[in-house]
Amino acid sequence: MESLIPTTHTSLAPASEVQSYAAARARDFSGQFDVRRIFMALASRKLLILIATLVVMIPGTIYTFLVTPTYVSTAVVQIEPEAVKVLPYNSVSDSVFQPSRDYELYMKTQDELLRSPTLMMSSYERAAKEYKARNPPRDQLMIRGDFGAGMQIRRIDGSQIVKISYISFEPEFSALAANIIAEEFMRLHFERKIDTTRKANEFLETQLAALRKKVEQAEADLIEYARRNKILDTDSNQVNVIRQRFGLLSADLARAQASYIARQAELQQIQGITPEEFPESLRSPAITSLETTVIQNEQDLSRLLTQFGENWPQVIQKRKDLAVAREQLLQEKRAAIARAKRDAQIRLSSIQHEYEMLNQTLKEQQLLVDRLSEAGVQFNNLKRELDASQQLYQGLLQRLNETGVSPGLEFENIRIVDRAQPGRVPYQPKKLWNISLLLLLGLSAGMGLALLLEYLDRSLKNAIDLEVLGLPMLGWIPAMKLRDPRKAAIQTGNRKKLASIYDDAGSSGARPLPVLALKTMDVRARESYRSIVASLLLSRPAKPPRCVLITSSTPREGKTLTCVSLGRTLAEGGFRTLLIDSDFRNPSLSRWFGVANGCGLSTHLAGGEINVRDTHVPNLFVLSAGPTPPNPVALLSAPRLSECLAALKQEFQFVLIDGAPVLSVADASILASKVDGVILIVRAGVTPKEVVARANLSLVRSRASILGAALNYVDLKNPEYSFYRKYYYSEPTDKQQPA
Repeated sequence: MESLIPTTHTSLAPASEVQSYAAARARDFSGQFDVRRIFMALASRKLLILIATLVVMIPGTIYTFLVTPTYVSTAVVQIEPEAVKVLPYNSVSDSVFQPSRDYELYMKTQDELLRSPTLMMSSYERAAKEYKARNPPRDQLMIRGDFGAGMQIRRIDGSQIVKISYISFEPEFSALAANIIAEEFMRLHFERKIDTTRKANEFLETQLAALRKKVEQAEADLIEYARRNKILDTDSNQVNVIRQRFGLLSADLARAQASYIARQAELQQIQGITPEEFPESLRSPAITSLETTVIQNEQDLSRLLTQFGENWPQVIQKRKDLAVAREQLLQEKRAAIARAKRDAQIRLSSIQHEYEMLNQTLKEQQLLVDRLSEAGVQFNNLKRELDASQQLYQGLLQRLNETGVSPGLEFENIRIVDRAQPGRVPYQPKKLWNISLLLLLGLSAGMGLALLLEYLDRSLKNAIDLEVLGLPMLGWIPAMKLRDPRKAAIQTGNRKKLASIYDDAGSSGARPLPVLALKTMDVRARESYRSIVASLLLSRPAKPPRCVLITSSTPREGKTLTCVSLGRTLAEGGFRTLLIDSDFRNPSLSRWFGVANGCGLSTHLAGGEINVRDTHVPNLFVLSAGPTPPNPVALLSAPRLSECLAALKQEFQFVLIDGAPVLSVADASILASKVDGVILIVRAGVTPKEVVARANLSLVRSRASILGAALNYVDLKNPEYSFYRKYYYSEPTDKQQPA
């Protein structure tokens, strides 16, 4: 053991610590965007990327070099927003062809006109006619329906420049077609303006004739209306006089109304007068004289009473005189009040009659004003219509005279700046550009396919994938191919190597092929197996597992070769090692050592003796599977297997059992509970993660002590293992044949 394990090497962590570390690593690597892993995935599939690139590039490159080249010629045309004017007035066609204030809209219109079928038809006919005198055209675009397919229109942003390009298989035809399209566009533009001018003249003449009749009729209607409504003053002076009179009548009516109100108030005031409260305004001389007489009689009566008393005759007579005077004064006041009422009623009647007359006259004047106003409005409407018709007639007459000379005095707003020239360099294909684009597309497709396959690939590839599943990794084994060393020695003519092989074997038939083939195993594989053995021994430093089951999830993952190689490594370390083939259905280990026939494990479990055989490798022995039993599960479940393993552990230091695949049959699950530990062999890049997870779960349920997993068939050409390849650079790497 000491020869295998360096003294400076520390012991491995317990299984629980390893599983905790694996879980932590799984958390670290889950949900992360690892650029390095993407690079590794691309590097591991570089052949696929190369094939995809070639698949894209080869057809594209062939097409690029075989396709007929095309040539392009470009004519440069300037389109101004409006034509240059010589006359101080606009032409009739400007209403149709003058660009909108939105110049972009105008240019879009011109762009559509450049693509119009009319322009294509006229350009095709002219191009075909002019080109017919030269070599017969080979241009496929000369077909009338496809002539416009070779044209390209491109406007320089922010300018008045439009480039008219034409693409064809002949450079001369491309230049001719581009120039003809530009010329035909100018010609059609000028013809449209001339045609518009001609149609405008015809329209103006027709409108002038109709407008002349309209002016004459308007004049007649105006005169007739003025005569019928007695409108003599066309300047509306008559209406002004009537309105002035209406204003005076309105003022008189207002004054009469105020007087009527005053007289009515005066009458009401007089009706409230009594003789006792006689106003000063109604006093007359008679009333004043009577009042004086009454006062004089009252004074005399008062004097007589003072002198003579009540019964004195003069007093009595004076009393009578006073009563007569008072009665006369009362009658006079009543007569004055009656006269005042009569006078007030007369005045009120007079002013009321005046108010009614003024009101009637004002209404009549109002009707006259309204009638004249309405007549004036209609008259003015007729007059304005006549003026507008006359003005329109004069304007159309002037425009008709201008259209006769304006087209010939204006410059066109479309001109050819640069004429198209035949191209000497092909426009298409651009070989360098096409090849570069094909290379880029091929690489992109290859890398995309590689990443897709990497995403879809569910197989285990490295230690991280094992750790995610909670399986400690004991080591990894590089891919290799075992072959007969005798054939290699004969092929290379190495007589010394051939002699040493036969010396070790004693004779050509004394040692089976697998044992001889192990001598050809390269140093990387041997070091890998030694690393696994070291991990096995250090998994339990105090008491290493001595009876170990070596199995796999599915067949052909390399468990048999791993079992043989681990046994050979232990034997080379001086440990007595026994290899047991427990795969009754497919005894690969027995066939490897040429002991498939005869007694074996099945015969011993059935009651026979143990038949352990030598392998011609010092300290390495083998127990074959024996004949295939009818019920392997029942045979392995018997207590005799545990007794057999206990006895073998007494005789051998290590017992390695080559078991059946876990997911294929139940043999491995039964054996797993009877051994010290289980090593699960996983084929890198082939075995899916789900399969390994199910196998691990099956072993856990059988209460097996899982020591870990070994990653087999590792491709050292993968960039992930470049660090190991650099160290053992001198050893060749071949493919392994798994068992």
